[in-house]
Amino acid sequence: MGTDTNAAVKDTTLADKYLAMRDAYLKVGEILSEVERLLIDSKSEMKKGWGY
Repeated sequence: MGTDTNAAVKDTTLADKYLAMRDAYLKVGEILSEVERLLIDSKSEMKKGWGY
C-alpha cells in the first residue's frame, strides 16, 4: 500500500507542476498579446503624429 501512496503523490506533484507551467505559459501569452496590441496602438499613434 505504501508504494501506491507514493506513486499517487508523485503523479499529483507532476500534475501540479504541469498545471503551474501551463498557467505560466497562458499568462505569458496574455502578456505578449497585450504588448502586441500596445505596439500596434503606438504605431498608429506615431503615424498620426508624423502625418502618414
